[in-house]
Amino acid sequence: MKKFLIVLGSIFLAIVVLAAIGIAFVAVRGNELDKESKAYADTAIPAIINGWSEKELLDRASPEFKQAVTQQQLDQMFNWFGSLGRFQKYDPPQGQALMSATTQNGKSFLRNTRRRLCSRKERRRSRSA
Repeated sequence: MKKFLIVLGSIFLAIVVLAAIGIAFVAVRGNELDKESKAYADTAIPAIINGWSEKELLDRASPEFKQAVTQQQLDQMFNWFGSLGRFQKYDPPQGQALMSATTQNGKSFLRNTRRRLCSRKERRRSRSA
């Protein structure tokens, strides 16, 4: 019985140590991802929306995005976005990067952000209201 409790205690201790290492890794890596993704968003978003450039979007797009979206859909989206007017104001993104690991997709990283963009038409509506 004593031997069993020692083995059980050792297994429990190993699990606790591995969990602590995992939490420390996620905390450190999460902060790095927050900084990287904020810097990426601060350069990519203005480059794409400043002239509503499909090329800028496609240069930064993932292979999954390129497979999921057709050229016709991009043309429709950017024609509609272009009707909003020129890009006027960009507030810095607020949010955090999320990490996940699954047996189906492997590692994945997601940036969950909120940002406010203001177009010329939106400014006209808000001034006249």
